[in-house]
Amino acid sequence: MLCLLYIQTWLSRCSILQPRAMREPQSVGASNRIPRFSLIDIPQLGSRRTKVAHDTDAVYKTMKRVLAVLFATMLVGQAWATKNYDFKSEMLYYKIVDQSTVQLVGSDTYKKLVSVIIPETVTYKKKNYTVVRIDDNAFSNCRVLEYVSIPVSVISIGGNAFEGCAKLKKAEFASVESLCQIKFTDTKMEETKQIQYQGRVYETIKSTKNVNSNPLFYAHHLYINGKEITDLIIPKGVTNISNRAFCGCSSITSVIISESVISIGNYAFEGCTNLVSVTIPNSITSIGAYAFSECTELVSINIPNTVSEICDGTFRKCSKLESVSIPNSISKIGYSAFYGCENLIDAAIPNSVKEIGVSAFGRCKIQTLDIPSSVEKIGDNAFISCLDLTQVKIPASVKIMGKDVLSNCLNLKNVYCEASEKPDGWDTYWIADKQLSKSFSRNEIIKWGNGENAEKSSTVNEENVVENLFQEWVGVSPERYYDFSAVCSSGQTLYFKYMFNPKTVRICMPMWYPDLVDEYKTYGNCEKPKGNLIIPETVTYEGKTYIVTEISNKVFYNSKGLTSVTIPTSINSIGSDAFAGCDNLTSVTINSEAQINDAGIYLKKGQLWYYVLDKSTVSVVSDGNQNYAGDIVIPSKITAGNTFSVIGIGGYAFAECIDLKSVTIPNTIKTIGENAFRSCIHLTAIYCQAKSEPFGWNANWNPNKYKVVWGAIDKFK
Repeated sequence: MLCLLYIQTWLSRCSILQPRAMREPQSVGASNRIPRFSLIDIPQLGSRRTKVAHDTDAVYKTMKRVLAVLFATMLVGQAWATKNYDFKSEMLYYKIVDQSTVQLVGSDTYKKLVSVIIPETVTYKKKNYTVVRIDDNAFSNCRVLEYVSIPVSVISIGGNAFEGCAKLKKAEFASVESLCQIKFTDTKMEETKQIQYQGRVYETIKSTKNVNSNPLFYAHHLYINGKEITDLIIPKGVTNISNRAFCGCSSITSVIISESVISIGNYAFEGCTNLVSVTIPNSITSIGAYAFSECTELVSINIPNTVSEICDGTFRKCSKLESVSIPNSISKIGYSAFYGCENLIDAAIPNSVKEIGVSAFGRCKIQTLDIPSSVEKIGDNAFISCLDLTQVKIPASVKIMGKDVLSNCLNLKNVYCEASEKPDGWDTYWIADKQLSKSFSRNEIIKWGNGENAEKSSTVNEENVVENLFQEWVGVSPERYYDFSAVCSSGQTLYFKYMFNPKTVRICMPMWYPDLVDEYKTYGNCEKPKGNLIIPETVTYEGKTYIVTEISNKVFYNSKGLTSVTIPTSINSIGSDAFAGCDNLTSVTINSEAQINDAGIYLKKGQLWYYVLDKSTVSVVSDGNQNYAGDIVIPSKITAGNTFSVIGIGGYAFAECIDLKSVTIPNTIKTIGENAFRSCIHLTAIYCQAKSEPFGWNANWNPNKYKVVWGAIDKFK
């Protein structure tokens, strides 16, 4: 009503809408005619439209009615809008769940909080409520939050509750018992990733990931009553360890689970990267999916005989796991259960297992494999890339064999199949015998109708096994051959392949397709180049001298030992990503006129990382860890072998750098990619030597609208 009175008063002061009698006398010489309006159509409620005459009194009355209707509608809209909280206590907001409980809800005011202690109970209108839940997104993107304390009363935490809390270091709970009972909500988040280079999109990948709601996943350090927990004991009385209860807790080094516990939840200890030992009692009947995934320090594990299944991803990427005891109670080994356990040698499969899942033992160090006669199904890629595997025995009980079960087992010499021939249901490419050269058939290593006493001899040419790995599997034609090798003047061994021109050669990979170098940690059993590499202009082999004109794709990919490279004038072509992943490269001397910008050359100079665009220019890029901090001054040029002009800032180059205070940009910068300074929450100013935004800067380079000082010459003195 007060607002209506205010509008009415305002209307009364608007001379154009006042009745004629209420008007102030006009000055001498002013026209006595009231300004005329053409017919005005004012929409009324319903479909009627009323033509309003020219009379000012009528206009005033009509407009007053319309404004009153509009304001009443606005009031109704406000009545419909419901706030997301019922009351505030201290700095936190709550919504009433029932007569005795509340949940804590989010607020923008939390963005400035450094620490949060959530109370067990709160009082509102002289009534006590128990805090039982933290709502979805409650503390999402609270980027300065460092500490949170969760009371014993909280039994549920919503999705994304602490997502984006980049500085969270300590998560404190009232007790281990209370932590084990909390229900953490998994939120599925759609992700779209683009593989692109120099503005060209090569591939768009859409995926779904689970976002963890446990603050411990972000803090990594568990505290109980003020003390950090390293040796974790799940006490008596706890019956279930909830999903994600200790996920990401890198402070834990050992776990002892009491005999009252009957189940370990999904992802319960995933990513506990310092966990060395786990004691699992016989009371446990189920271990959830990914429960110990990526526990990279775990060396051995004993699974009790009360467990009937090893679930999906349970020990995935436990890279130091050497042995596992699989009991006779296990009937199924799930998808990716031991995938990436690169040191797993001892993994005897018991005679109770009926199914081995997709990628179950991929990239393990198993040397011989005796599949028991209980197994009926083996999934796709089950033993893919077991590089040390030499011999496999497959029983006649197996009726279904998926694709690429033994693909990329480079040293495999014999596969003994008890069946006399390939049974119905075995995938055509179960051993990946596709797209092979005419000189060699992968099927030669298969011995049909042979059991335990089968002959152990083999006529397989191992070199051919390596050289005829499967094009279709990697998607492109592999580059596996070299014609000769030579030691260059800087001491490294390089590998060369003849070109069509009989006087020229190119530098190539020694044995293996470059895309798989990082994945399978092989360089054809040859040492990757390191140190200061000087690529020769010419090379001599068997008395003939050849000009070195090309560097093939990814030749030096992931050669982290390389510190400097000199590229001679003879090089006229450098393949894509030839130097990608050479993280310690600090100097590049480029004498060649070849195109450089696909070569993947990154240089670090001072605090900044640069991407080499050509022999004379570079662009500032992200450091990969997003940790640029303080006051950054971008130079106009750098010397790192060649002298390079700094002409660009890549997209997202400084994004999420929450400790960044200021950035100074030289006049040489011509392009800035989108979101270059997104979410730099402590960035006070961007100082630009240019007097205005040059043509070519992406329109969204400063999405958060941080203060920009143009023509800041003093900053460059």
